[in-house]
Order: sequence, then C-alpha cells, then structure tokens
Amino acid sequence: MLIQECGVAINKADIIHNETPLHYAVWRIEYMYFEVRKDDQRIVDEMVRLLVGMGADCGLKNRSGQTLLDIAVQIQRSGECCDALKL
Repeated sequence: MLIQECGVAINKADIIHNETPLHYAVWRIEYMYFEVRKDDQRIVDEMVRLLVGMGADCGLKNRSGQTLLDIAVQIQRSGECCDALKL
C-alpha cells in the first residue's frame, strides 16, 4: 500500500492542531467542500476503515481535547464511521 511504502507515521500529529491523518479523514468534507456530495460519506467511511486497519489510534485527542469519535458525532458522521472509531 502506498501509505506504508512512503513511510507515513500513521499516528503522528501535526504541530498546530495535534491532529493525525485519521482526524483529517474524519473532517474531510468540512475541509474540502462547501456542499456535501452524496459520495462523500462513503469516501470518509472508506478512508477511516483503511487508516484504522493500518493501526491508526482512535483514542488520540486533538488540541481541543476531542477524540475522533467526539468529532464524528459532532459533525454527524455515519454510523459506519462511528463504529469503526469505537474499535
């Protein structure tokens, strides 16, 4: 898989928001679009499952103290996304 081949540190947080690649996957629509397209939730679900499957830590908190599940519930992500974050 390309992510692994590039040596991405899956649980490495950025220095500004203390967010990991999994945080950015959950936030995807809000960062990328003003309008939500019907495919977007499916894409988010797939990215979250992929990163969790690669060992992303779902319990990490951002600088605001929010877990990924907190964020997913706040922005009304699908049940599938939330279930993946509960693992």
